[in-house]
Amino acid sequence: MQSIEKQILHLVDVGGQVSARTLVQIYTQRHYSEMTIRNNLSALKNDGQITNIRRGWYAITAAGRQHLADINQKYLHYHAVFAGDWWVVLLRIPETQRKAKVALKTALSDYGFAAYQSNIYVSPWPYGDEILAVAQAAGVAASVKVTSARFEKTPITPAEAYELWHLSDLARMYRRELDWLRQKQPVLANLLIAQDDNALLQLYLDVGNHLNQMFLQDPVLPKRLLPRQWIGEQTLQAFIQAYDQIAAGFPTDSLNHKFMAPMFSERQRML
Repeated sequence: MQSIEKQILHLVDVGGQVSARTLVQIYTQRHYSEMTIRNNLSALKNDGQITNIRRGWYAITAAGRQHLADINQKYLHYHAVFAGDWWVVLLRIPETQRKAKVALKTALSDYGFAAYQSNIYVSPWPYGDEILAVAQAAGVAASVKVTSARFEKTPITPAEAYELWHLSDLARMYRRELDWLRQKQPVLANLLIAQDDNALLQLYLDVGNHLNQMFLQDPVLPKRLLPRQWIGEQTLQAFIQAYDQIAAGFPTDSLNHKFMAPMFSERQRML
């Protein structure tokens, strides 16, 4: 799932019932074309993530809300205990179904799987059911096998994890993101004082977009597989704090207040 698509899904979720016109107005200010926004809405609808409640108006589906929770709550694995069980996905999808294969590999990446070998993917977290659901929707469930395993004799080492999940690239990304946020902190403080709802909304979406990219790219590995003083958790915490700060301080009399919600609300924790 692309970051913009995920963000639109989030706005439809917290907004309850949202018109395409409202989303177009928001995103044209962010230099997206009307066609891009409508195409993203169509893609979300075709995937069963949102539904038309009346002409031009959308609401999130249960599947869409669950997908948001699955991706966002990858972050919570930073505080989870890894029991040693790995999830393994085996693919035998023919090239005649290349589109489905690409969609499944994208989902594997979003959920934090790494390619151990060609067509063999591993993850320390139990996303097997989610991958099977994607395979079913893509019509290739018969070509996908999911199992769990414990590598008792030859466990995956931190050095292997560093290579498999390209953690050097991920660390560079996190350093760039943290620098970006530090530059925005004075802007955020001034906007909260001024109560400029339009500028706050744009910054809220900017912070959310950066968070989405990090949530999608970070596999959130068990701490024993991560380098010491790993920058990922620190960076995500800083972004979540800024995101929640905007949501809490946003003008309550603004029409856009309905789009404000903390990253991990009570509803999200219940999913």
